[in-house]
Amino acid sequence: MPTDSSVGSSPEEGKLSAALFARWQHAWPQIDAKGVLKTTPEDFLVVEQASHDEHAAAEGPHLYLYIEKRGLTSSELVRMVADANGLPRSSIGYAGMKDKFAVTRQWLSVPLEEAPSEVTVPEEVRELARLRATKKLRRGWHEGNDFELVLREIGGAAANNPPTATAIRSALTQRLTQIRDQGVPNYFGPQRFGYDNVPTAIAWLPRRRKERNAFKRGLYLSVLRSFLFNEVLSARIADGSFAQGSFAQGSFAQHDDPLQNAEPATGPLWGRGRLQASAADVEFETAVLADYADICGELEYAGLKQERRALHLQPRDLRWEWQDDATLKLCFGLSGGCYATSLLRELGHFDRPPRPEFSAEAAPQSTPKSTPKSKVLA
Repeated sequence: MPTDSSVGSSPEEGKLSAALFARWQHAWPQIDAKGVLKTTPEDFLVVEQASHDEHAAAEGPHLYLYIEKRGLTSSELVRMVADANGLPRSSIGYAGMKDKFAVTRQWLSVPLEEAPSEVTVPEEVRELARLRATKKLRRGWHEGNDFELVLREIGGAAANNPPTATAIRSALTQRLTQIRDQGVPNYFGPQRFGYDNVPTAIAWLPRRRKERNAFKRGLYLSVLRSFLFNEVLSARIADGSFAQGSFAQGSFAQHDDPLQNAEPATGPLWGRGRLQASAADVEFETAVLADYADICGELEYAGLKQERRALHLQPRDLRWEWQDDATLKLCFGLSGGCYATSLLRELGHFDRPPRPEFSAEAAPQSTPKSTPKSKVLA
């Protein structure tokens, strides 16, 4: 499944997902800045934030392991821990997926009744802590993630008359201050959509009733819900109501006092049931998604329940440090299910350097023949 902390798709994978992501509005005018993200794994540190006091028990049947990995996906970590202890991979619990090209710290759970007397951790990773608990870890059982990112080789994006290093530094510092004070749009990041997951998911919809692969079914349904949410969020920014609603932390209905509503503004995660929003919001969202009525209908028939997601993302404790004129370190926290990409895209264009494992030869060369033409990538 897509990660909740991931940033920076591979160069080839990123071409299609970046093109899709570019269709959605920015909160502010784009800055003429670009740079390199993830020059080394150490430039991208992700620390899972979770409190397991509720499930901690000295004689609990599950062992929680706090592990630091480098250059591994969470799926690879799960497989390695399972294999090291002679367990099926499905028995290993975890709260969230983490990036591969990064240094990340996260919790896993191991069932002691099925494991050997001495649970071992693979040599390729580092164990930081362990504790006994009453329940297997489940997806979403964490408060979020803390990030330490280093952006390098920062310069102007324009080919002609690029801005000076001083001008770029000033613009980025001003933008970071805006983000710290006002937040950013809470988009699902491009890694949620993969290389061609949206057109592939659309082509898959008519066959979903025959799908026996639970992972594929969950992935495609999640991709389509995320796409529809981003469409609504982008439309809110385009018509100016995003700032009026989400920054004021109220619904988008107009009031004399924008703070009279206690709930933050939200957008739809489409499914069955009534939209849990005001009549004005329902009218707006229905109009935005009119061209995708067939997708909305299939999501309802798939049994998904109507849910809401905040349109506004407020990073926790955003701090930054200029290590030199071309190197910027960022530190911030995000709630679970939120993407660092949403913050970075308001700063400029920051891409991963090319790597052999993501060569052009390894990337898909075309979308499946069964994928219909769609305005999604128009």
